[in-house]
Amino acid sequence: MSSGNESTESPGHEALAGSALVGRQIDVFGSRRLLPILATGLLASFVVIAFLPQPVAWLVAILVWGATGWASVPTLQDALTRSRPEATTFIVAFQMAAMYLGSAVGSALGTALLGSGAPAGSLPMWAVGAQVVAVVLALIVSTTSRKPVDVRGEPESRQVLSRPC
Repeated sequence: MSSGNESTESPGHEALAGSALVGRQIDVFGSRRLLPILATGLLASFVVIAFLPQPVAWLVAILVWGATGWASVPTLQDALTRSRPEATTFIVAFQMAAMYLGSAVGSALGTALLGSGAPAGSLPMWAVGAQVVAVVLALIVSTTSRKPVDVRGEPESRQVLSRPC
């Protein structure tokens, strides 16, 4: 995903809730089905912040932003690694690096916009634009990818029980 993972500014309880509660949902619905839902939830939170002036609406939007932003991390990791279990470590490391790079780039772009005279109130619209791209990417990932490998369903004789040191 993209800007959704910049929710590091939100209070930690949304992050904890999003990350902790999404595991069961991944098991039930599958990560590829959840990706567009989470991306759309994040988009909705940005739209609320951009268009509704009520502080209560913003509070709810920030809660949704934090929960969906952080729920997207394990969901994306599962979607990317399920079909490539042999490359899990590399994929997770790359995804986390990309997430933090996205946070840095988003901060730099926001600073550049403010420096160029854009009003601070216009920044949520820029987030909406970036998140529309993220929703499209989530839809692409959810529909065009390799078939997942269900390593949990393999017979015990085919599972690796231990690795040499």
